[in-house]
Amino acid sequence: MKKIAIYIRKSVKGDENSISLEAQIEVIKSYFKEKCEFIIYKDDGFSGGNINRPAFKELMNDAAINKFNAVACYKLDRIARNTLDFLTTFNTLNNYGIDLICVEDKYDPSTPAGRMMMTLLASLAEMERENIKQRVSDSMLNLARSGRWTGGNTPFGYKVISLDGGKYLKLDDKDNIKYIFEEFANGKSMFKLAKEFNFGKKKISRILHNITYLQSSKNANTYIKQILGYEVVGSPNGYGYLPYGNYTIVNGKTVKNINGLKIAAISKHEAVIDLDTFIKVQEKLKTFEGKRAPRISNKSFLAQMVKCKCGANMLIVMGYKRKDGTRKFYFACNNKCGNSFVDINTVENTALSLLKDVNFFDKITNIKKVASKDNSKIKKSIAKELEEKKKILDGLMDKLALVDDNLANAIIDKMNSINLDIIDLQNKIDLLEKEELSFRYNKEDLKLKEKNRKHLISDFGKMNMEERQIAIRNVIDSIVWDGKNIIIS
Repeated sequence: MKKIAIYIRKSVKGDENSISLEAQIEVIKSYFKEKCEFIIYKDDGFSGGNINRPAFKELMNDAAINKFNAVACYKLDRIARNTLDFLTTFNTLNNYGIDLICVEDKYDPSTPAGRMMMTLLASLAEMERENIKQRVSDSMLNLARSGRWTGGNTPFGYKVISLDGGKYLKLDDKDNIKYIFEEFANGKSMFKLAKEFNFGKKKISRILHNITYLQSSKNANTYIKQILGYEVVGSPNGYGYLPYGNYTIVNGKTVKNINGLKIAAISKHEAVIDLDTFIKVQEKLKTFEGKRAPRISNKSFLAQMVKCKCGANMLIVMGYKRKDGTRKFYFACNNKCGNSFVDINTVENTALSLLKDVNFFDKITNIKKVASKDNSKIKKSIAKELEEKKKILDGLMDKLALVDDNLANAIIDKMNSINLDIIDLQNKIDLLEKEELSFRYNKEDLKLKEKNRKHLISDFGKMNMEERQIAIRNVIDSIVWDGKNIIIS
């Protein structure tokens, strides 16, 4: 049985010019010819000027748990008199999959006219969201274009100075900024850096994530826009970026801005970190994010990197004690699948032998040659088709207003079909852009890995076990023992 939530509201008790609550209920119930179960939400004596009404709040809470299939009201203004409040309510119910039916206004999504109204309301709601987003964007852009420092915690290595009536950043500790980025990129842990500077580990993490230190360039603009999700303001000139909108207020608390607008303005302060180093640092940071560093055995620099052919990790186990009191160590399958043990020294020597080869990346598996790929012609063709589909959709929208209900159904079906085509074409463009980006940054990644390989081989003898474990992870991803062969990828 279909469940219908009936929402009724009357502003002032005893108002003779307004239909009574009881009459509203009767009109709504009589509208539904089929047998339905009704749940009534009543706000008596509450204005429609805002949505801060007890029964309305209860209605929306119940909608969130899908307590009913549709919300029915006497007229649209019973829900809200404020356009934004109504559009927000409509959009929320729509997202929950709940229909909104207004009996007196003849708004019912099960009819062609109702579906047309739903499309129009959804468009208005989207337009209102875009308008709000644009106003926020314009405000942030005006602030960002000036390149001024707007307050907050001063980035490490800079001081704030007053100039021409505004505040700007001035470089104050170039050497230590470079030291933190370069040492982390070359294998030093955040923990060790924090200990050296007497900082918390979180502060080191914030420094390494901060685009303030990155030198602006055309390639840097592309990286922070497509990889880090910033809108870039200004022309690259070698100076640093100032980030705006990294944090936002939610329920009175400052939290990281995940999906909202973030702006990177090219500023007037000196920056000291080149793009290659910055990307290398960001790639390393990704491997740590959301993970608590596991305890790694000190018996091998390949600990926790070797996998069995069955997919399980291979653990380090001790062999029998020899006559001289020493023991051999082996990698053994954690799943005990029957794969043979393999001597740690054998795996380490094989890995080092390969790493010393200048053609290392040509010999190991899972490294593909990076080819340049120009998708501009394909994208141009798809974009042209996309514009044509949009024009057809606009034409159908104009026709819809002039035809009767019989033709309206056919036009709405056609509009839905074209909408699906538009979404598909836009997805194709997005995919091509991601492909281009992937080609570009895979090439950069190989360059960084080759640089890391040279560093590992040249400094291997000077490194302690922890430094070796970190350095090897900057070059290779995993090692598989299949019972006969050691496969490095």
